[in-house]
Amino acid sequence: MGYRPDLSGLGRHGRMSHSHPSGDQVLAAFAAKGVPVRLEGGEGQSWRVGDVVFKPAGEGEEANWVAEVLAEVIESGFRVQRPVRASNGAWIVSGWTAWHWVDGAHDLDARWSEVLDVGAAFLQALSGLSMPAFLDRRANPWSVGDRAAWGEALPEVINPAFAGILERLYAFLKPLSLASQVIHGDLTGNILFAPGQPPAVIDFSPYYRPAGFALAVVIVDAIAWYGATSDLAWRADHLQFLDQLLARAAIYRLVTADQVSTTHAPAWSAHQVRALLPIVDLVGA
Repeated sequence: MGYRPDLSGLGRHGRMSHSHPSGDQVLAAFAAKGVPVRLEGGEGQSWRVGDVVFKPAGEGEEANWVAEVLAEVIESGFRVQRPVRASNGAWIVSGWTAWHWVDGAHDLDARWSEVLDVGAAFLQALSGLSMPAFLDRRANPWSVGDRAAWGEALPEVINPAFAGILERLYAFLKPLSLASQVIHGDLTGNILFAPGQPPAVIDFSPYYRPAGFALAVVIVDAIAWYGATSDLAWRADHLQFLDQLLARAAIYRLVTADQVSTTHAPAWSAHQVRALLPIVDLVGA
């Protein structure tokens, strides 16, 4: 269940996943004690050791930037997963970053309005950041999908199953005059709820787009993959050009899926298209 495809060992940044953060060097550097236990989230690449969560760093420049941002961001109506600095002051040791454990669990059935509210609060906290240079250099499937959604680079369709729906969505797009900012491009499954605490935002995936795009992605994912009704879109009807943002969010997901479709059976691609068709109907594309 859910959007993210099995990338056969590849993480969001397109690198082979590490097995686990074994060895005294990594654990000692972050003062972590215990046996690594794989976590369900994080594309199967995150490990918990005591109260420390280890994640592959991927591209070092991005990992360092994310750690610096989350170390300083002011929590207001949300919590964040703070990074752990190594004993030598670094954020990365032998290809691993470390993060403080945060309490909470996903609730992808009935709390979509809260996810949108928390996402909006987190986006506001990010609004003063400048665009990081590494975004222009990223070439993973998610970045290809993002650029296609904004008309910056339209890749050829790999799997014909995606051609028809993408053609309809591309034809629906109009130029938008919206200011961009740093956003979390994958809020959907990265909000944790814990009794008596503000929701926590985890696995920050930075992009530089209008803030409403991040919320549109949540709406698209919720409708496509988690049984939310199209009425959820009205929860964000204050957003300017909402129909255009939703169409772009659908393109983002579809092009990303197309980019990895060669690693999946034909039925998988057909399922992706069927799941996103309600968005096409919703926006009238």
